[in-house]
Amino acid sequence: MITNKMEFMAWPNKCESDTANFLADCFIKHQRDETKTYIILNNNIPVGLLSFNHIDR
Repeated sequence: MITNKMEFMAWPNKCESDTANFLADCFIKHQRDETKTYIILNNNIPVGLLSFNHIDR
């Protein structure tokens, strides 16, 4: 069992404002139906992302 999730995702502590800006941008693009990004939570702690994007041909 993983007890320290930050052991595997060390970057969020070092770029909190970048992460907040990224998530805000994802929210806006989600509302505009440009992309769909979902945050994967484990006990209300973000542990990953799932993103769907349009591909133009």
